Amino acid sequence: MSASNLCQQTRQPDRQTSNAWRQGFWRPPNQSQFIVRLVSLGGITLGLAGIGLPAHAASPSTSAAQPAENTASAVGAFQVGTAAVDVTPIKLPVAINGGMTARLTDQVNDRVLARALVLAQGGTELAMVIVDSCMLPRDLLDQTKQLASEKTGIPANRIMIAATHTHTAPAAMSCLGTDADPDYRAYVRLRVADGIAAAQKALQPARVGWASVRQCNRPGQHACRPRPRCGNR
Repeated sequence: MSASNLCQQTRQPDRQTSNAWRQGFWRPPNQSQFIVRLVSLGGITLGLAGIGLPAHAASPSTSAAQPAENTASAVGAFQVGTAAVDVTPIKLPVAINGGMTARLTDQVNDRVLARALVLAQGGTELAMVIVDSCMLPRDLLDQTKQLASEKTGIPANRIMIAATHTHTAPAAMSCLGTDADPDYRAYVRLRVADGIAAAQKALQPARVGWASVRQCNRPGQHACRPRPRCGNR
């Protein structure tokens, strides 16, 4: 789910800023040098404020595989880097997950992405990635983490990778009627590792905050989830 879609489903405390939130960012009054960017990873939304804090995009032709040193310039300084890399297959046809029967496609309607977030403070770094994929198997995740660790120096046990669970993405895992596409598995492993390296390269000073809102009886809310009460009822 994109930050803009997420914001459309969230009640905001200030109507004057609601339209800006729906666009995925908000400029606080009298602080135009700061931008608050919403980063949504598998249902977890972080509000990150930094000077500019643009999402660093890397194309498939861009090499982001340079090992990086600890980029935190000062002990205790909090830094954030983001990257969105294209994981759309370059070899077609490709197997597609999610249709409950085996299927192939030889055309691309929308690009699929891996979005990476690297957090750093002092000598500690960690990475989180969300991939446009139905499912990602454990062996592929372990291989990807190991490769990313070799590129960045971030320990594999500090890297988290998850799938969006879309049913119209290339098959990185054998499930829901479709066998994994071996060529795509190899490709997505490289691209996700490149995304983590690109996010690390984009580290810059930032702040982090959190907030909570009440949400009840919204359209599309999953029927089996408990619905919190609103108001005094």
